[in-house]
Amino acid sequence: MTAALCALVCAAALEGTHLVTSLAITTQVDGRREPAQLQWVVRRDANERGVVPHDSGWMSYGATPWLNHHLAVVTEHGGRPSVRWMSSGLELDGLFVEGEDVVVRWRGALTRYVFRGWRLERSPTPPEASETKARLAASFDTGLVHLAVVGDVMVGRATARALDSVGAAAALAAVGPVLRRADLRLGNLESCFSGTTPRPGPLTLTAPLRRVDVLREAGFDVLSLANNHCDDADAAFSARVLADAGIRGATAAPVVLHTQGSRLTVLGLSLWPTRPSLLDARLAAVLEQARAAGGPLVVLVHWGDEYASAPSPAQREAAAWLFDHGATLVLGAHPHVLQPIEQPTTASLVAYSLGNFLFDQEGYPTGAGGKTEETAVLEVRLHRTLGVTWRATPFRITGRARLEPR
Repeated sequence: MTAALCALVCAAALEGTHLVTSLAITTQVDGRREPAQLQWVVRRDANERGVVPHDSGWMSYGATPWLNHHLAVVTEHGGRPSVRWMSSGLELDGLFVEGEDVVVRWRGALTRYVFRGWRLERSPTPPEASETKARLAASFDTGLVHLAVVGDVMVGRATARALDSVGAAAALAAVGPVLRRADLRLGNLESCFSGTTPRPGPLTLTAPLRRVDVLREAGFDVLSLANNHCDDADAAFSARVLADAGIRGATAAPVVLHTQGSRLTVLGLSLWPTRPSLLDARLAAVLEQARAAGGPLVVLVHWGDEYASAPSPAQREAAAWLFDHGATLVLGAHPHVLQPIEQPTTASLVAYSLGNFLFDQEGYPTGAGGKTEETAVLEVRLHRTLGVTWRATPFRITGRARLEPR
């Protein structure tokens, strides 16, 4: 099958997809060997599992759009290209053909499959060990990145003491699988570390250095340091502490991240107190510099009103302004309670507030009705041409240090 024919197939039978790679294979159908093309595509599906929901309900996986990886077997039928089989959504970051078998790579593991009668079956034969190293190192341009994003991370005060009893691993045991299935993990660090004696007072959220353990256990890749609890000196010191733990501290200087399938740029901005006068030419220049770094632009923004369940008009105005100046994702913190997640277009997303991820506000304030203990992990899949999809998994903070499903 020629390259032009493969392009025709993707444009017609696989409309709305991004072709990662196309490989020649031989399939077994009714005892007959038949040549075909195995196409790895990224597709924007109507639901997370990547299949069409059935009215009967037994195959309905909901209506949450999601960007999925798929494999499709394409042959010529009657002189015309035909998609003979397509997966319902796979997790893979590498793909190889070995004889008549297919080897799929996911997170460093290789699994062998074989196509029989247009179906993908797992093979008991392991991949060749002699070629494993090269295959694990191979790179594919999927254009796709999977993020896990949380709100305010505060590991000082009573939370620091509670973690001494609970331990970082136990505190994050329930939420860990959600965080680990992402390529990158982002959040807002409300409790900076300090190189000097912390200022006394109830609003001093400075964390002890030992509590970098919970940030490392969560696997954070980037934490914003742009908030009202980190002055310039503490932000600079915290950036060094985080760097030693393999975590990037985000401020108004662009942080460029590379993944297996894509890259993106992250900014940390403090727009608090949130008012239109902050949306000025200086901030526009910051956004322009970040866009020049390349990839989708993710803005971690500190804004809004504490304990408000809905975004303020100023937040909405700021979000629209950030999108107009090149932001792809606008991800908010500071209100300490969850606020709505909205998708203005298929290529943009705003989470006005992701609430507290870890915090010691148990039962506080009374007027918030326990909402400060409700949180969620926002998972976002974004592709440079197919846009943005998302889902949110709810959790609750218990005992000021442990995250449990809700």
